[in-house]
Amino acid sequence: MIAVLTGDIVSSRSVPDKRVWLARLREIIDKKIGSSKPLKWGVFRGDGFQVEVPKPVDALKVALSIRAGLRSSIELRKSDIDARIGIGIGEKGYSAKSVNESDGQAYQLSGFALDSFNVQYRLQVKTPWPETDRHLNVALSLTSALIENWTVIQAETAGIWLRENETQVEMAKRLRISQPAVHKRFNGAHLKAISNVINYYSEVVSMHVKSNAK
Repeated sequence: MIAVLTGDIVSSRSVPDKRVWLARLREIIDKKIGSSKPLKWGVFRGDGFQVEVPKPVDALKVALSIRAGLRSSIELRKSDIDARIGIGIGEKGYSAKSVNESDGQAYQLSGFALDSFNVQYRLQVKTPWPETDRHLNVALSLTSALIENWTVIQAETAGIWLRENETQVEMAKRLRISQPAVHKRFNGAHLKAISNVINYYSEVVSMHVKSNAK
């Protein structure tokens, strides 16, 4: 099983030059979050994008990293740039050179997740396990609400934390600020609560994927 993220850029029309947000999106995804290899991804319909994530347990971290990366750009934040992302988990199916030409259960479910969004929230998951979807999406709706209030520096801190998995002391050295300053950003971004959601998502998805592999 794999995960696929299908998303679109919020407020993309407020940025006249598409290359500005596209360059930022490429920079975020090319960080190889949770994977030893670059993630396969592509853009479609102008402001839509898809990312194939080989390990379903990594999908939420990738989705959160994309939103953190977009929201931590001062240039893009002026235009209210963000992303709505639907996470689909399922069988891979047909794999083409381009993600836009690939197909399968995970691709289809990610599209359904994006299309069935409640407009208030910008994160949703759809899996082959409906009861699991219900529980996960409650947690994701609350997570998305927290993300809406991130400042640029809180989003920057969240992006590094998601990508590098560093301690606050290590992050303080990277950011050239004090550890208490990093701690303040952590609290302001509610990263402890978001960490709990990530762990819950990972445990539930891992359990289902292992059960499905038997």
